[in-house]
Amino acid sequence: MNELFSPSQILGYLALSTAIIAMLQTNDIKLKVWMTIGYILLASHYVMLQSLVTACTLTIGAVRNVVSIRYNSFWVALIFAAFYLVVGILVMSKPIDLLAVIGAVINTIAIVTLKGIKMRLVLIFSCFFGISNAVVIGSIGGAVLECILLLLGLITVYRMIKSERLASLLS
Repeated sequence: MNELFSPSQILGYLALSTAIIAMLQTNDIKLKVWMTIGYILLASHYVMLQSLVTACTLTIGAVRNVVSIRYNSFWVALIFAAFYLVVGILVMSKPIDLLAVIGAVINTIAIVTLKGIKMRLVLIFSCFFGISNAVVIGSIGGAVLECILLLLGLITVYRMIKSERLASLLS
């Protein structure tokens, strides 16, 4: 386990801050922009922890998030999923490294093909892969980040459902 205030962990904490901001967004584009910033910070964190598969998946994810703002289709998701699998297999040193790849593929399906509440529910599911990966690697910030994202994702979904119900009552 790494020191609590090492440079790598500080980057993890910064990524955590941006991820919190991201997950509280009810606007899909704002969510994707904040996720992109967080992914770049977290990729740097994982490079410092020498987890290249995770760093690669996050870097690809940052690009995917930007692309998904403009393009939403199954084919775009499929291209990114294939890219994740190829890079993950080429860079992995042990099978457990594929946890990050599986989580990234699930995220890709959510970010590129879904919107609103459905997208957030799939992102919440992918948090379990992120938590597992962070624990295996020893990323304190990464593990805390994923747990908080899971909780905030649930809260945001609740807020969105509540808002939709209120809107339907008023119309």
